[in-house]
Amino acid sequence: MQVTVEISLYPLNSHFGPIILDFIQNLRSHKELKIKTNSMSTQMTGPFDTVMNVLKTELASAFKSDNKVAVVIKMFSEDLELEWLEK
Repeated sequence: MQVTVEISLYPLNSHFGPIILDFIQNLRSHKELKIKTNSMSTQMTGPFDTVMNVLKTELASAFKSDNKVAVVIKMFSEDLELEWLEK
């Protein structure tokens, strides 16, 4: 089963840019997933188990850092067409 997840990471400090970019770079290191970003969120699409494992790994890493973060996640039960994000 394919799923699409939309995730927004909100660091709770004034130096948020590098934290967000590092999080996105870590997500992109998982080549088995489709990753798209826009100014508000990152979307990842792939097999359910893979997406959940990547979320677990990368969120644990973000939460274990010295930075306090809030995360908003939406999940869709299909492979959504994300090409519109590039226009």
